[in-house]
Amino acid sequence: SSCQRSLKIESLKLKTCAVQRDWLMLGYACGKIQVYDINKVLLLATTTSEGGVEALTSDFHKGKIFYADTDGGLFEWDPLDNKRQRALSNQINTKSKITCLVTDDGVHSKLVKYLVSGHENGNIYVWNLLS
Repeated sequence: SSCQRSLKIESLKLKTCAVQRDWLMLGYACGKIQVYDINKVLLLATTTSEGGVEALTSDFHKGKIFYADTDGGLFEWDPLDNKRQRALSNQINTKSKITCLVTDDGVHSKLVKYLVSGHENGNIYVWNLLS
């Protein structure tokens, strides 16, 4: 297979990235988060995290992005309504940095049920998004 396109979007240090459906999500060490339409390479939304971005994923069906910052915080962000951000950190009982985030992405339905976080100390948490 061959590379279809090469992108140099920012001159910032890219820390993490993810693709789900039509979204390309980029998280930078400075805390900037960008969401692109991957087909058109069109910027859809930008936000900034207090700390650098460690990991990110999305619930594409509900238009939500989940991201973890370098301080161990976990957040939910609606990129289509930039003002809506919600901290989920109070649900986490560990100070360990989140290094990985993934959703079950509704493979067999249009319903994302779970968010999985992997932590630097080896813990793995499965969060029920429907509760």
